[in-house]
Amino acid sequence: MLLRDTNASDFRVPTAPRPQIAIDSANAKADRIAADALNRRDERDARLAAAHERARARLHFVKTFADEGQQSKGLVARMDEALKTYKSSAGALDGEAFAALAREVRAEALRIEAMAHARDRVLQTGKTLDRLIEATGAAPQNFEAHAEAAREAVEGQQLPA
Repeated sequence: MLLRDTNASDFRVPTAPRPQIAIDSANAKADRIAADALNRRDERDARLAAAHERARARLHFVKTFADEGQQSKGLVARMDEALKTYKSSAGALDGEAFAALAREVRAEALRIEAMAHARDRVLQTGKTLDRLIEATGAAPQNFEAHAEAAREAVEGQQLPA
């Protein structure tokens, strides 16, 4: 039915030879396996080298944190400047490896700076409570007002989780 309106001359057999599929010899297979193994080894070595460099750079930044002591105000800004300096140095990581290092170092700097701010707030609240205790000792009749001020000082703390 479908062939009713077709010409026999429309059906042609291709005259050009098809591309031959090469038979995989044992040597070619061994060469391909060896090349794959070398590529995997090179990729592993590159990942290891990047991890070692990232660890070395992170250690350098941690030593920088330690050398600065307890002064943590503005640490994130100083770390951003240190990362810019590191990026321009010879042998520095680049691309995604540098981005990963920058994220790690910046997160560590944020954590240290947040903890320093929290420590400062706790110390400030402790000083406030000490002053309220001294004021209560000097004027016991104001105990209720001092107790309410102490409750507000403690409840108003904003500490990081």
